[in-house]
Amino acid sequence: MRRTVAEANLPSKWGRSEMAFDAARENPETAFLAGGGQLGTIIAAFDWTTTPLGPIENWPTSVKTTVGLILRSPVPIVTLWGEQGTMIYNDAYSGFAGGRHPRLLGCAVREGWPEVADFNDNVMKVGLAGGTLSYTDQELTLYRSGAPQQVWMNLDYSPVIGENGQPIGVIAIVVESTAKVLMEREIRNEAQRFREALDKAVVERTAALQQSEKTIRTVFETSYLNQGLLTTDGKIVYVNTTALASIKGRLEDVVGKDYADTPWFTGTPGMPEKVRDGIARVAAGESIKIAMPLHLPTGDRIYEFSMRPALDENGKVVALVPEAVEITARVRAEEALQQAVKLEAIGNLTGGIAHDFNNLLMAVLGSLELLRKRLPDDSATLRLIDNAAEGARRGKSLTERMLAFARKQDLRPQRIDLGQLVGGMAELLERALGPTITVDMKIDSELSQVEIDPNQMEAALLNLAVNARDAMHGQGPLVIEAREDVVEHGSVLSPGPYVVLSVIDAGEGMEEATLKRATEPFFTTKGVGKGTGLGLSMVQGLAEQSGGRLILKSLAGVGTTAEIWLPAAGPADDAVPEPAPAPVAASENQSAAPLTILAVDDDPLILMNIVDMLEDLGHSVVEASSAKRALEELGKSKFDVMVTDHAMPHMTGAQLIKEAQARWPELRMILATGYADLPPGANADVPRLSKPFMQSDLAAALAKA
Repeated sequence: MRRTVAEANLPSKWGRSEMAFDAARENPETAFLAGGGQLGTIIAAFDWTTTPLGPIENWPTSVKTTVGLILRSPVPIVTLWGEQGTMIYNDAYSGFAGGRHPRLLGCAVREGWPEVADFNDNVMKVGLAGGTLSYTDQELTLYRSGAPQQVWMNLDYSPVIGENGQPIGVIAIVVESTAKVLMEREIRNEAQRFREALDKAVVERTAALQQSEKTIRTVFETSYLNQGLLTTDGKIVYVNTTALASIKGRLEDVVGKDYADTPWFTGTPGMPEKVRDGIARVAAGESIKIAMPLHLPTGDRIYEFSMRPALDENGKVVALVPEAVEITARVRAEEALQQAVKLEAIGNLTGGIAHDFNNLLMAVLGSLELLRKRLPDDSATLRLIDNAAEGARRGKSLTERMLAFARKQDLRPQRIDLGQLVGGMAELLERALGPTITVDMKIDSELSQVEIDPNQMEAALLNLAVNARDAMHGQGPLVIEAREDVVEHGSVLSPGPYVVLSVIDAGEGMEEATLKRATEPFFTTKGVGKGTGLGLSMVQGLAEQSGGRLILKSLAGVGTTAEIWLPAAGPADDAVPEPAPAPVAASENQSAAPLTILAVDDDPLILMNIVDMLEDLGHSVVEASSAKRALEELGKSKFDVMVTDHAMPHMTGAQLIKEAQARWPELRMILATGYADLPPGANADVPRLSKPFMQSDLAAALAKA
């Protein structure tokens, strides 16, 4: 691997070897830095143990989420963490930092910019107290290249909220406005020289006026700002090329027209009235400044719009000067950050609820299974038990959808032929959709394989098909396609080959507002009691956990196309299918030699349920309500197998297994968990049980252990 010049010249605390950079890129704890440009690589290799933030693997989710987002922004952004303001920034900010990059990374902000230490002290004080700051054309003296440099900047500071709801840092958006300020000074100086020239002879004054007008027009035409000149009643005298480009217009198309009735504002409801009000206020001597989202012929844009009066020597308003600078990128970055934090919080809450619900279902399903075996063969009683068990199984299906949305389901990916999987579901789909839905399958031959959990993939396809049926009110054609496609650069997906599964209906479709919210958790248009709002969230979660994406396309009154894009894993004949494990029936285990088993769970209901299942299978069981108690029992007696829950206080099941393996290597282990919450690589060789599980699942796990 060849390193960049910047990487080769880094100080020792960044790590200089190629192996250090490779390890940083491959570490799953730094996956949030992927695609973060040069700073993403440098941050991954940086020795963060030398800073108050500590090792990168211990960073809070809010820090990782914020850093991952700013690295992808084209706007210069720096984050200041903790009381010292430890600095982490993106590629755009490194250019602003000049010769101080990369020494600023990981540095306290007071030490990094000592010449403005008092200014930054106030920023940290306000930000960590939950406040915000905003400066326009703030003048500062910086030493970016060893010598003092006078600069002007637009600065926006906002607090970053941690998991405990308190500010843990400050995010700063830095846009240098030095060129604009100097240009405005030049314009003012030019106007002053023009006024002095008016005292000269008429010929000289006329020539000076013409030259000044030409100079000012040149300045206006080369400005990145949208600028113009209006009469006091709002008629357009002049607008520059930058402003005209945003509406694809010409100067002669707008000169003399009311400013409020031009394409800059007429495409945005309510905006012409707001502009007329602003013109009246400025004509009365006031200056205004507002954020302005606009629907322009060139697309949706957000501007910081200002208008000020131009005065003559007597202080009378003789003209109005509107200006606008585009802030779309900054606003979008802030919105993306807020949305990411919101979804992360919802995902954590959903995953936690699903985990606890799985434990409750474990007690219900296990008890019903044992109760059914012990009751006499009474059809009415057994039917009631079977109905209760079916309800619990539906609850299990709901938790699986919740975990899929939260990206915490325990997937068992395999390399499969998607075409064969879809073809094998034809009969199931016909039964589920009913006779009034005609299914047309268009499966390309010789599809590349994909790596995905086949059971979850079947559930996702069935979910999309049922959604399509409901959208067509139970009647109409449904098309299911499977094809290969290639993603080029500039897409939300990584470039490369993909297998695309499409479900296409001719139903009522969705308008744009509904389509944007379709994959939000718990959002549904089916009415109360007719849907959980988790179906599409589940499909999206499965696709993203498998390296792909769910893409929805819809038109109201026309229909909807749902596409699952999955990375191609190679030709079908490249993969060697794993042999399916032989099922183990409870009766087979009962005939085997009884085992001495230690059952560990901090939930009394679950522990009692597991003990009853094991004893019903003919085994001798000792129970422990914590990992500490389990170690005590292991020290007193000899056990054949230990069955332990994972999510326990003080010491998790994974930690308990590691400790027990070191002290009793002959002991066999089984790990039970409510969702895929294990650290990467933990106890990979230990059989796992996903809650809620049945007695037959437990028997099979014992046989495997």
